[in-house]
Amino acid sequence: MNEQTEQNWIIVTLGIGADQSEAAAEWVREALQVEPVELSRPNATDGWLELYFTEPVRAQLAQRALLRQFPGHACTVRNCSARDWQAFWKNHFHTQLIGERLQIVPVWEDAPDTGRATILLEPGLSFGTGDHFTTRFCLEQIDQAFQQEPPQTMLDAGTGSGILAIAAEKLGCTHIDAFDFDPLCLQYTRENLRRNQTQHVHLFEHDITLGIPGGPYDLVCANIFSRLLIQCAESLARVTRRRLILTGILQTESDEVSSAFLAQGAREVVWDGNGEWCGMVYDFSIPPL
Repeated sequence: MNEQTEQNWIIVTLGIGADQSEAAAEWVREALQVEPVELSRPNATDGWLELYFTEPVRAQLAQRALLRQFPGHACTVRNCSARDWQAFWKNHFHTQLIGERLQIVPVWEDAPDTGRATILLEPGLSFGTGDHFTTRFCLEQIDQAFQQEPPQTMLDAGTGSGILAIAAEKLGCTHIDAFDFDPLCLQYTRENLRRNQTQHVHLFEHDITLGIPGGPYDLVCANIFSRLLIQCAESLARVTRRRLILTGILQTESDEVSSAFLAQGAREVVWDGNGEWCGMVYDFSIPPL
């Protein structure tokens, strides 16, 4: 299988000290409503944030906003052709085995015969490849959930590439709702759903701050940043029948997120982190301590 996207990108790069990158990334999320990619070299004091756009005007406005907010820092704009984008991912994204029963396979590689459920993926701009701690944590916890009491209904809030929803269907879930607020992201999600021949995923555009329609669901996944998780804790708890998987959380913010969900009557059953990011699992079917 060798499907390729022909989308060209405009990349805004902000040079920022490694000790400032987390705060800068949070500002970008809040002010520009864009998910930045943080780049750094091992043991380096300098790093970069990259923002990806398809519209030149949005890229230029983002550059101006960054220069105002971070004076004295270099901020550049460059074009990235579809061919260059594809070459980057072909060098950096390869087949990954996740948990006990999943494998993530890029569209330019042949799926190995491992007996695992195969998720075919082209990253696009959503970056949900399973390589980042947050995505891998969710996939591992979904795999675990299906080994215990297999959920029949699932909500994927902030679906990104659609990888979590696809994984749930591959493992046997028969009713999956998935949403994101970014129309461009949803374009790639639809392509990933199509190439995986999903039949049980209902995808729609939605802003989680407006509440969550539907539910309750046996399993809910929310891979979104901490501020939104805290803001929407009541809504996420309301639509969770059994298990809630949360990530996109910086470890420095984990206590605040945890407090918000414990206040909803959940019991925390899993916590894991890599020193920067963390994920949590809450069980609503077990009475709190």
